[in-house]
Order: sequence, then structure tokens, then C-alpha cells
Amino acid sequence: MAIDLTRACPPAPGCPKYEPTEISAASGSIVLYLDNTSGAPHNFLLGHQIGAPIASSPKVYGSRAITFTIENVPAGQYTFWCSVDNGYGPHYERGMVGTLVVN
Repeated sequence: MAIDLTRACPPAPGCPKYEPTEISAASGSIVLYLDNTSGAPHNFLLGHQIGAPIASSPKVYGSRAITFTIENVPAGQYTFWCSVDNGYGPHYERGMVGTLVVN
């Protein structure tokens, strides 16, 4: 599944976001295509709550994309977030979060 790591407005607090913010997948291996269409680096952390990741992508720098695989993901609801701080605080504090539902 593709996830756009983007900035919805000019560089300022409150701008970074994922698109889409809600995704679903089957349990097991989950393959994500992380496409950063912004100029700022972003990452993708996954866990049951922010701050306790069970998986973490490398930083994806501006205008780049990576494929990121998470192995052995059991059914449940997870939160994903960006922990990168470009000087305004971690992006998750400004809304760069989403939900993954694994069936």
C-alpha cells in the first residue's frame, strides 16, 4: 500500500501529515511504499501507542521513496507516527499520525 509523506502547507508548525491517515492490511507481512513528496525528511513508526514502536522505517528524505516491510504483524489496531523533528517539535505532535487496522 502506498503512503504519501507530505507537507500540506508551507513549512510551519501544524503542517506535516500522512496521506491516507487510515489504512488496513491483512495480518502477517505488511509492505508499505513510503513516498515523501515534501522537502523535509519523515519516517514511519508503528506501535500500539505513540512512543512505543514495534517497527520503525529509516528516514525518507525529501522527494524520495522507499519500500518498507514489517514482518509478523498480528491482528489489531495500531498507531503510526513520524518522530522527525525539524525544529518545531516531533511531527507527531503536529498531527503526523494515523491508524493501521490489521485483520
